[in-house]
Amino acid sequence: MSVFRPRKAAAIDYAHVKYLHDECIEQLELMKISLESAQLSNDEIRDQLDYMAQNHWQFYLDTLHLLSMHDNDLKDSLLKVGLNARNTESNQEKEYQVKRVLLLALTTSLIKRHRRMEYVFSNQNNPAKDFLSLAAPIERDYLVTTITIIHNLI
Repeated sequence: MSVFRPRKAAAIDYAHVKYLHDECIEQLELMKISLESAQLSNDEIRDQLDYMAQNHWQFYLDTLHLLSMHDNDLKDSLLKVGLNARNTESNQEKEYQVKRVLLLALTTSLIKRHRRMEYVFSNQNNPAKDFLSLAAPIERDYLVTTITIIHNLI
């Protein structure tokens, strides 16, 4: 006969969450480099660089999906705005003509937000832990809002 026990909430592995934020930052920096290079290139190369930027965005969304599996508050924030990091449909017929300057600014902002979340998760044994835990939901909401804007542009 099996005994049913109540499930305990799993503890967050802060080192793994920090690693996932690092991976998100890396994908965003690669996307930013692709967009900056596309601004300075000619037509054929620009199309390839735009395609690379889209691929980095998709890899970023995959990493964000993994991150949301560990951070339920982030997952709830993503679902609240209607963005499911796993089920993204790319519109191939839609021509890739976005405002690169806006995308570059938003990507830079998103990198800074991930660094801030990484900082919050790295200071778990700090006297400022209470303050940082109060700031974490606001940071998550800003992160999700920026992700939504970039996703709608791409």
